[in-house]
Amino acid sequence: MKKQYTKKDFLEYAQGFDYTFDLECNQIKDKNGSILSDDNYKKQMKSWSLKDFQDFYGFTHMNEWSGEKWRQCDN
Repeated sequence: MKKQYTKKDFLEYAQGFDYTFDLECNQIKDKNGSILSDDNYKKQMKSWSLKDFQDFYGFTHMNEWSGEKWRQCDN
């Protein structure tokens, strides 16, 4: 059985990373024009949808070898 990741799972996963380098290299800025800090970026992630996390981390719900969609089961 495959795990269905939740938004909570992704938020916990994100805590293990420091996004400072990526934020600075990609010039990811807040509404005031300042480059976001790692902490502020993680706070912003709390407003992301589950699809936003799936896109960001590259979760496609597809079998990477066959290209077929994984069947999802309701638990």
